[in-house]
Amino acid sequence: MRLKLKFVTFLSVGLFCGTIASKAQITQLNGVELTPEQQKAIQTAIDLNMMNASDLEDMQHTSEETIFIPRPKDQQRIQAIPDVALEQTAMLQYVAKLSKALEATIEETYLAELRQMMRQTKPQEINQVALLAWYQQADQEAALLAMKAVQTMPDSAMAWNNLGGLLNMMHMEELAIPILKYGQRKESNNPSILNNLGQSFLGLGDVLRAEEYFGACLAQDTDHPEATRSMGVVALTKGDQEKASQYFEQDLRENLRESSFEWLKRAKGRQDIKLNTLRKAFLQRKKQGDKDFYGMVALGQLGLPTLPLTSEQTEKWLFEKEQYVQSITEEAQYWYNEFQTYTAEEVQFAVHKTEPYYSWLVTEVIHELTSVHSSEDIAALDAFWSGATARMVDYEDRRAAMSCPDPPEGASEEVRKAYDKKCCEIAKGIIDPFMSAHNEDLRRNFEFRDGMWKLFLNELISTVELCPTPDNKKQVYLQLYHYANFLISYVGMVVAEDTPCDDDMTLAEMEAILKRSKRKVELKCPSWLYYELPFPGVGSITMSCAEFQVEAKPLSIVKAGYKKTFKDQTSTLYVGVGPSMDVGPLVNVSAGVQGYLVFDRHEQLVNTGISAEAKMSLPQGIADLVATAKVEMNSGYSHEVKSDSRWVQQIKSTYSKY
Repeated sequence: MRLKLKFVTFLSVGLFCGTIASKAQITQLNGVELTPEQQKAIQTAIDLNMMNASDLEDMQHTSEETIFIPRPKDQQRIQAIPDVALEQTAMLQYVAKLSKALEATIEETYLAELRQMMRQTKPQEINQVALLAWYQQADQEAALLAMKAVQTMPDSAMAWNNLGGLLNMMHMEELAIPILKYGQRKESNNPSILNNLGQSFLGLGDVLRAEEYFGACLAQDTDHPEATRSMGVVALTKGDQEKASQYFEQDLRENLRESSFEWLKRAKGRQDIKLNTLRKAFLQRKKQGDKDFYGMVALGQLGLPTLPLTSEQTEKWLFEKEQYVQSITEEAQYWYNEFQTYTAEEVQFAVHKTEPYYSWLVTEVIHELTSVHSSEDIAALDAFWSGATARMVDYEDRRAAMSCPDPPEGASEEVRKAYDKKCCEIAKGIIDPFMSAHNEDLRRNFEFRDGMWKLFLNELISTVELCPTPDNKKQVYLQLYHYANFLISYVGMVVAEDTPCDDDMTLAEMEAILKRSKRKVELKCPSWLYYELPFPGVGSITMSCAEFQVEAKPLSIVKAGYKKTFKDQTSTLYVGVGPSMDVGPLVNVSAGVQGYLVFDRHEQLVNTGISAEAKMSLPQGIADLVATAKVEMNSGYSHEVKSDSRWVQQIKSTYSKY
């Protein structure tokens, strides 16, 4: 590829220090921080219209970060390392020989243009032009310019270093070693030169020699990114996965490069890598810790209403719950729409997509965060239900076994209300402790899970900030939608029982009324006080303490009558038909259908209905089997089948007297 000559610029000497990779931003190359002088040089080139935003974009995305593949020791290439005396005259002759061989591969017309450009460029600037040529994938031109740089500045150790580094990346490591060793003679402790010598021997497969130079580099610069990562490659090649992992994790904390992540996966497996932790360490080094992104969205302003702990708080909770659910539902719908909808700009990006530098990181961390959060959230919910289920079963059992005292016969309305109040308090004694325990436990579980959600959302948004592509932002919108549904689901888990008390009677009033009612002497009607006056062929009159009844039977299967019940002061008029017959000497079978009207003490109609009954009886009341069905104005349809024995009842009644 030909060099774009207009890109001649003024990068500082020493920018190039090893394998070149994609840049994350203007302040970085190879994921390595540029010095202020280097950043200033790029800005100067932009100011002089020698570079523009498009050129920077091309440089940032020209190539993927390459993953070095260890090679077996290449003894033939190692033996081919030129034996050049490490003194200036011999080295310049060696470079001239390399330059001549390289010029022979370049078209003469273009070579003439390069020579003209080099003559017009200041010697101290040629080195930087060589670097730009490499970033434009003009390998031959870059190497030729770097050779010109050492020829014009033979005393510059960094010029020799840059040429050696370029030859390394052109896979001519054996030719680079004499050049780098000469640079080392000028600056023996220069970490960039030591690193590039290590890269040369690593490229030739001589792991032990490479390790020596990388170790020497790190002794001078403990954070040198290329030497750190390469020491990990060396350790992995030697079979030391643990030590290799330490080097790769160090480089990820300091430079967050995809190549180190790929190497780390080889060393310890993806499931054991906490990439998000490494991401946060990287951001902390950049003094860019996680922000409170949760507080920036509307969901953070919608607090869960106070949960009800007693049945008396239910009404207030239901009102606040309705408002809360409406607001959260609106938020959920908003974020779901954001997730589903693509703007014209987002569609255009998808069509002409260029993967930003940290695209790999965001994809990996989103998957890691989502997986970890999902498993932890499910575990927290399961922990709540493990206790709540047993508590609910106990509550249902206690409600089913609850028993209320009945008011005495003939009790006044006031006394009946007092007994209702007593029953209400018994029910509250079961409901309120259950509500309190359940909802308080639910509140603690909610606060724990809500905290996990907020941390998850903060880290998710912080991660997507590194690469805010439309697809990545959609992942944030989707999780905000899920979070809103999480809030709504918790509202549905709240226990809110209505208070069983319908009146305003106080406990003191209830106790006083019940105390007074117990002082009354209850006179019960004796069971023997029963009188029946029959009128054969016409009907009968029946009287007892409980009721008075007149019944007419003009025909054997037709009956009509009037009944007055003293206890509730109701009157009933009825008419019906009902045949009866004996089946053999022992069994009597009867059936009947009856319509009736019920009136209260003020002679106002309070109920009406139709009933049907079928009955089979054995003699002397040994046993009765009765089936009834009823349709009433008040209670609707009902039916019942029951068995009875007047004989057994009489025995029990007689026994109870003794």
